[in-house]
Amino acid sequence: MRIFGKQLVLYLVTLVVSFAFLGAVMGQGVRSFFTERRGAELARLAQRVAASMENFQEYGIFNLHLLGNEIRNIHNYTDATVIILDADFNVFVAHGLPHGAVAEFSELAPVMHGETVTVTLAHPNLQPLLIVAEPFWLGGQVAGAALVGFSMAELDAAILEMYRILLYALIFAAIFAFAIHLMAQFGRSSEDFRELEKIHNTFIANLSHDIRSPLTSMRGFLTAIEDGTIPTDEQPHYIRIILDESERLIKLSNDILDIQKDHEVALAVSVFDVNDLIRKTIIGFSQRVTEKNLTVISHFAGPTDMVEADEEKIRRALYNLLDNAVKFTQNSGEIIVETTRIKGKVAVSVSDNGIGMTSEEQKYIFDRFYKGDPSRGEDKMGSGLGLSIVKTFVRAHGETLSVESTPGKGSVFSFTLRMAQIR
Repeated sequence: MRIFGKQLVLYLVTLVVSFAFLGAVMGQGVRSFFTERRGAELARLAQRVAASMENFQEYGIFNLHLLGNEIRNIHNYTDATVIILDADFNVFVAHGLPHGAVAEFSELAPVMHGETVTVTLAHPNLQPLLIVAEPFWLGGQVAGAALVGFSMAELDAAILEMYRILLYALIFAAIFAFAIHLMAQFGRSSEDFRELEKIHNTFIANLSHDIRSPLTSMRGFLTAIEDGTIPTDEQPHYIRIILDESERLIKLSNDILDIQKDHEVALAVSVFDVNDLIRKTIIGFSQRVTEKNLTVISHFAGPTDMVEADEEKIRRALYNLLDNAVKFTQNSGEIIVETTRIKGKVAVSVSDNGIGMTSEEQKYIFDRFYKGDPSRGEDKMGSGLGLSIVKTFVRAHGETLSVESTPGKGSVFSFTLRMAQIR
């Protein structure tokens, strides 16, 4: 019992550290992505404003009335803060700054030497602004600068909301782990207790592996970005990989939460093309399919197969079935995803020529935490939740889920969806 308690504490500590690291990585990744994308938009707008400045001057004197109207129109159309400075950093015209706000522009000094400058301005009386400053010229000399910026407040609010969601996921995961601990403590018999403890230990080991793998990958890429191993022009690609890895961790947290909802799954039913959903889901496995040299074939009942269901939950079910197929199909194997129409239903099947399952394994394959004989597959880790979640989501729709499998020949998982009545 004491060892079991120590394992729970170790798991909770690992969970807290992992989520803290994940939050930091995701926050930095989102901020970098936003800054890069917004920066490009601001640069184009600042260049346009700077290029038009000569239209508002005559004999070296600016018509502030016409210039002010133009800057106001740009601000109203783009919601950007627009500021025009003279060569001494005095403000000619400004729109988008809060009333009474004062900003220090000395850090933009290079712009008065003809350079384009991108900075984040942050002052006690001014919300942080991502600013691009573009010089404008009169008579062959720099006469001032056009500043265009967007508030970082929206980004900060989005990152704060992301942290809040991660905190909720952490709390739920901790409660779940503690609940398992209590269940083990109050087991009705020593045999039940030992079995539950085995499940708990396996679950913690698998979950630790699933958390550690993406964190290791993210740390490697972030280190390479920080020390300059990855060139600047290639960094957006690796930032996207880091964000994808963070999505894996979020999915794992969602899986842990989903297994608590067998009897309370809320469905957001809509009409969508399940064929299109299948195509998009398959694309998400491109890298793993390439690494194992797998062939993925799709056969559809028609050009489109419109169904009525919760699209996100069906996407999760498809993802878990394809993940299972890729995981347990040997190199150079084949996976087939197919739709057929049967009496007002669309049947979706995912088949593979992988290792297959015995009839005994098929009895328990949809149970929580169940994992078949690990000696028969290369993947010996995993939470054992994927197929249980598929069952939960499919049955929440009132539909059927089945499996056919032969050891050494492969498996076929199938489920049905209600065909949409298009009028």
